[in-house]
Amino acid sequence: MAQLLAFVHAGGDLSVASRALSRAGLAPVSTWDSIGVAVGVGTPAELRKLAKAPGVTYVEGDQPLAYTMQTSHVATRGRQTRTYGPFLTATGASQIDGRGVSVAVIDSGIDGTHPMFDVSTAPGVQSKVRRNLKLACPLLVNPPAGCFADVATNDSDTISNGGHGTHVAGTVAGVDVVSRGRSFHGAAPGADLIGLSVGQAISVFGGNQAMQWVVDHQANPCAGTPRRASPPRVRRSG
Repeated sequence: MAQLLAFVHAGGDLSVASRALSRAGLAPVSTWDSIGVAVGVGTPAELRKLAKAPGVTYVEGDQPLAYTMQTSHVATRGRQTRTYGPFLTATGASQIDGRGVSVAVIDSGIDGTHPMFDVSTAPGVQSKVRRNLKLACPLLVNPPAGCFADVATNDSDTISNGGHGTHVAGTVAGVDVVSRGRSFHGAAPGADLIGLSVGQAISVFGGNQAMQWVVDHQANPCAGTPRRASPPRVRRSG
């Protein structure tokens, strides 16, 4: 008989959840004390019995995570902005997508090779991450802005054991992609990105110097490189 993992909710009352789990015949596995949830393993029949136990408000199955960007579109108003009727009518634009703007993402870094940043259909351009820099003087208390170095691979996130910066950059300006039947895009898929990596894993340091870099390079963020980008606007993730 299949054994299923279940999370038992009883309105935040851990004692009620734990008692119901045991009485239904499930084997206790753990408890999440801070939210009053008991975790156990049992058969489908035992789970059905558990769901009817007094005080139990919800029995939650252990389901695989399904990643979507639907909530981010609500939070950023990305979908609403891209199709804002009055503006489109007044300007004659087909959509509002951030074109002509660069966004500076100060975070763990950006993997500019990710499919959400692939703009290889544009002449001479491969990635919308137009410049990808990493703080090269992490041990200095107040590193100078000149400590930022270009990352030749256009991926400053993987070498930082990160991922968060790529996620933020995708939410901000990822292009339209389809993966496993789901459609994804950022709030401003027409915008370019400037990556400033100031982190290692979950640590962030030198964020103030990254913001100073943006101020100092506002007029021409790609100065000294063959690339070109519009003046950036700052996006600092938290």
